[in-house]
Amino acid sequence: MADGKYYAINAEDAKDAYELMTADRSSVRFAEKGTFDPNFEVKFARKETDFYSMNNDWVVDLGGRAVVRISPTELEIAYKLFLEAKRTLITQRMIKPPLFPGLGQPSPKVFY
Repeated sequence: MADGKYYAINAEDAKDAYELMTADRSSVRFAEKGTFDPNFEVKFARKETDFYSMNNDWVVDLGGRAVVRISPTELEIAYKLFLEAKRTLITQRMIKPPLFPGLGQPSPKVFY
């Protein structure tokens, strides 16, 4: 942000970004100016998984352009599975009653 190469996607300026991360305990997403993807998240470590990520990070060389640190793949996979399970439950609650009221009930017909 300071060099003008990046901007905060969900904050107005550096002061607002810091306020989000401290007072609101949120994260701030950054991207290169003029783009949205790819973007990266910055936050203060608070949970056990945050500290695990910091202590077990992977170093990725982006072909001589830069070196970045990312959280371990096993943690990312577990998180994605958690999100998918949560999304699936929410979707089932939203779709099942209005569209398929008998979903999950035994079928009165037997098909051979």
